[in-house]
Amino acid sequence: MALYAASFFLVAVSSDHFFGDVNVPGYECAWATLAYPFGTAKALLHPSIDTLEAYFSVLIAGLINPVFLVAAFTRSAVLRIVLLCMVPFCWLVFLQNRLYPREGHLLWIVGMPLVLFSLQSRARQRRVANPSARHR
Repeated sequence: MALYAASFFLVAVSSDHFFGDVNVPGYECAWATLAYPFGTAKALLHPSIDTLEAYFSVLIAGLINPVFLVAAFTRSAVLRIVLLCMVPFCWLVFLQNRLYPREGHLLWIVGMPLVLFSLQSRARQRRVANPSARHR
């Protein structure tokens, strides 16, 4: 969980497209992708394929962190799979906005499966170590 948390304070994306070289920390990316779709629902009033693709890419990418937290605390196998399927939408946002993933994004990507699947591994280790606990 420490790797996941640390990723928010590292540079997650860079761009040389907007205002020269821009480095954006993970917490700003998380907030922007979470807030943007809800503040810009007007994109759906005059939809085009590009607009809808961009809108839903940001929307899904913005929901990754809340889904991750719910999956981590509920240990839901379905949410783990859903979460892994959501990650490529970040890369669509990168492509659409000429952003380049950096160390924060990599740590974020690595941190989530480590948390989700280490929880599963710990539960399995407890069951193996204490088989009588299943019959209680």
